[in-house]
Parts: sequence; structure tokens; C-alpha cells
Amino acid sequence: MDGERLCVRCKHHPMAYPNSTNHWCKVCLEEQRKARYNPAKVRDKNLQQNYHGFMVKTTTCGKQQKRHLHVDHDHAKGVVRGLLRNDCNTALGHLHDSPSIIRRLLQYILQHVEEQ
Repeated sequence: MDGERLCVRCKHHPMAYPNSTNHWCKVCLEEQRKARYNPAKVRDKNLQQNYHGFMVKTTTCGKQQKRHLHVDHDHAKGVVRGLLRNDCNTALGHLHDSPSIIRRLLQYILQHVEEQ
């Protein structure tokens, strides 16, 4: 592994993304992801049941989906908020979980819908 920088966590595997601010390997990143999104940490019984393969009407868009749900959580508090489809989870991430940005975006969309 000449020239490869090692993971700062395990110091065994090469860093997954050496040019980013995250200096962990893929193994450590996956372990962290699994620990963070552990359904056992979901205290709400409805969310626990839904996470385990039942057809779910998601919290935000209301579309039903059985697989590939994301456990949404407040990054600052570490509290689980609900189950989201990938599209909704990605959108929320791009909007930085910011209510003010989301409100402004909604106002923008409604303004242009009314003009049509």
C-alpha cells in the first residue's frame, strides 16, 4: 500500500475518499452506517415494524414503499424522526434540514404554480 493513506480509525485499510475531509476506510464507514441506522435504536414501535419489510406510506411524500427506506434522524440531536424514501431523504439533505430554506423553496414553487 505504498503512497496510500491509511484510515485514521482502524489504521489498517486505505482511506475510502483520500481527497475528502473524511479519512476513514470503507469498512469503518460501513460499520458506522450500520451502527447509526440500527433499527433497534428506533424507539417508535410503528417505525420499527415498518422498517422490517412492511409496505410503508412514508412520512413526507406519502408514497408507499417496502424496501430501501432511510431512517431519518436529526444530525444535531441524534434523534430518529421517521422513515423516508431515498428522494425525500436526499432532498432534505440538500436543503440542510433547514426549515427556512424549505419554506422559501415552497413559496417559490407556489408562486410559480399560481402564475400558470
